[in-house]
Amino acid sequence: MPFVEDQLAEWKAAYRLLDVPPSATSNDIRKGQRRLLKRWHPDLFTAGTDEQTEATRMTQFINEAYAKIENAPLRYYDATRGAREGRLPRTKFEDKPDPFKNMERVEF
Repeated sequence: MPFVEDQLAEWKAAYRLLDVPPSATSNDIRKGQRRLLKRWHPDLFTAGTDEQTEATRMTQFINEAYAKIENAPLRYYDATRGAREGRLPRTKFEDKPDPFKNMERVEF
């Protein structure tokens, strides 16, 4: 399955470029992109210089990486550590009790 392995490698590279772990939330991924764009935005450099050309290429790389993982395809859930480092594992969803269960009728 070379295609799957290539796609997996691309996603991992995108996470590394944005400096976020695979368990990052969508907000964390967006923050990583914004942090890098603040550093590499081409408008921060003098027009026509090598620095601006490099910043333009970096901005393209950053935006491509974000586009690949904006929906976080590698996000995982580790039951021993929780969805993110330092969090307790989630418990199974339980319905809240119905407050109107024992009432015969409700008047508004």
